[in-house]
Amino acid sequence: MNSVVKKYFFLILLIGISIRLSAQFTREDTVIGNKIYRPYSNYLLFSVGKSYNIKNAEVETSGELGYVFRIVDQFFQVGYHLSSDQFFLDRSYQKLNDGYIMYGRRKENSRRNMDLFLGVSYAYGSTYWETDSLDRKWYKGFSVPGIRISADYEWKIYYDIAIGLNGYAEWNQYYPIVGLKINVYFSGSFRGEIK
Repeated sequence: MNSVVKKYFFLILLIGISIRLSAQFTREDTVIGNKIYRPYSNYLLFSVGKSYNIKNAEVETSGELGYVFRIVDQFFQVGYHLSSDQFFLDRSYQKLNDGYIMYGRRKENSRRNMDLFLGVSYAYGSTYWETDSLDRKWYKGFSVPGIRISADYEWKIYYDIAIGLNGYAEWNQYYPIVGLKINVYFSGSFRGEIK
């Protein structure tokens, strides 16, 4: 089994375990109109925005896909983040890719969701290294561990769909960044309707 398959297998296993164990976390359901919602349910985040590359002192485009889940009453987030000096579909030698897992705290009610997460990341990509005497730019590839912190604030359009802001920082040896993104939040909190 190659390393990519092992990583995806581990991620799927982790999500499956979190779904199974999250049923053990008891919170009273919320009823809005005739719809039933379960607070503190797992949710998916899509984010796009801008990041500041501290090492190269430049603003970049960033995007992220994250999944927040709980195991009993503890919250975790796993995901993939990308930052580059070019748009995502354009080829660039200046690019950060990182997968991460974080532990955090979460507060939710019928109008908003707030959370704060801290964890580790695996960062890889390439970054500007130097300009030679012929004025050619050289880039260096990297593959290093990192530390990540992230805070979200989402306003709920519906109980299980929200839009918000994400502030984050990632520190690694070659590509330290801070950024701000717009989030779209999709929760698995809907449980059904009252008949």
